[in-house]
Amino acid sequence: MRVSLQVSDDLYDLYSKHADALASRGQSISAEEIMVSHLDRFSKVRAVDRIVVVDPESLTKIEATLGDGYLKTGEDLATRVQELASLEIGSVRLEFTTKQLFSLKRYATKNGISLEDAVKRTVDSMSTLFFDYVSE
Repeated sequence: MRVSLQVSDDLYDLYSKHADALASRGQSISAEEIMVSHLDRFSKVRAVDRIVVVDPESLTKIEATLGDGYLKTGEDLATRVQELASLEIGSVRLEFTTKQLFSLKRYATKNGISLEDAVKRTVDSMSTLFFDYVSE
């Protein structure tokens, strides 16, 4: 089945610019093919679903912050954020908010130590307090 869509001249011009940019890199693709590609990419998303579109510059910043290379899926992003903001001690997993993780990083920088050492100090302190608390 073939569907024809009417798009504004301004929107078509934007896609034409994308096609021209690709052509300058040796990729021959029309504005229409790019539109179809974008529609296909979002075919898994229902009209009522929330989505977050991340521009290339922001994606590069996110990937640099999270480490471990390029993000390919939303699941990759969710996993890396969980890994970034949590600490596992044996079978106990501590989840940190972004603010808490920032505080740990600031503490590490202020004391001239690595983030790992800051976490170790924090865990050691928590351990002492934990046993004081459960001994009462």
